[in-house]
Amino acid sequence: MIRTKLTEMLHIQYPIVQAGMGLVADVNLTAAVSEAGGLGILGSYTRAPDELRNDIREVRARTDRPFGVNLVTGDPLEKEYSRIVMEERIPVISHGRGNPAWLIEASREHGLISIPTVGTLAHALRAQQDGADAIVIQGAEAGGHTGTVGSIVLLPLVASRVSVPVIAGGGFCDGKGLAAALALGAEGIYMGTMFSLTRESPLHQSVKELYLEASEEDTAVTTLLTGKPCRFIRNEMLQAALAQAEAQRNRPSTEPQTGASYGDLAKIARAGDRFRASLLEGDRSAGGMPGGQVVGRIDHIPSCQELIERTMNEAEEAIGRLASQTRWS
Repeated sequence: MIRTKLTEMLHIQYPIVQAGMGLVADVNLTAAVSEAGGLGILGSYTRAPDELRNDIREVRARTDRPFGVNLVTGDPLEKEYSRIVMEERIPVISHGRGNPAWLIEASREHGLISIPTVGTLAHALRAQQDGADAIVIQGAEAGGHTGTVGSIVLLPLVASRVSVPVIAGGGFCDGKGLAAALALGAEGIYMGTMFSLTRESPLHQSVKELYLEASEEDTAVTTLLTGKPCRFIRNEMLQAALAQAEAQRNRPSTEPQTGASYGDLAKIARAGDRFRASLLEGDRSAGGMPGGQVVGRIDHIPSCQELIERTMNEAEEAIGRLASQTRWS
């Protein structure tokens, strides 16, 4: 069995962490991942405070294993969410987008483990300085809000410069990826797109089928839908936004802009009902569909239990195969 600093720190069976993906990381998915031996993370985005508290208690009713809650830095309800998480004594807080030093400090005071997600070495160093217990590095391949440096460069770079455990995100979906991440200095992997395509995920079946049909080239990064660089699966809304951006770039500066402004598009996309209609209700054109380039490698919909067991078996086989094939002169 593969044991790492991460499994010891989090008291989990396997070094696999599920991303806290807003609407997608619901009670069902979070509990299933934790019960299968990984670390499930409940998303807080779009939930009312009372709903978040109830969801936390529901996860606890379904599993006695550790799980976390994801907080979105800059969310108007961030302070209230964090108070609920600390009152409920959640073992792990994950967070990204920004520099929530106050949240790391508050987590430490309450004995909680703080795991920020970063996309640059500078942010990783700052997170360690602020007291993060572990760090998720997210390569540019990842879905959702992402940076510009790929995992294969960012992971060993950060791992060589920080002393806290590093978790590899961006492009991971199986045991070969876990073995590679461990070789590059990680203590575990962080999967979002792959977990969103499990049977326990609340994604609508037609949306899951769209993701399965997508290739590694069927995603794009834009700032238009959320105001920050974010990778989405190509659908009608994303294509329209990209076309408008291209038209705006090519229009002479003296011509007035027509149609929705960038700010209007961002407001539309941030509205929870648009994401809900698209991701959960199956309207493929309603809103943005976050997804990583790894969709090109996913061709089926497993249960969380099947996914985690298969990932661990593949990782052990890959490590064993490399050891047996290596020749020393």
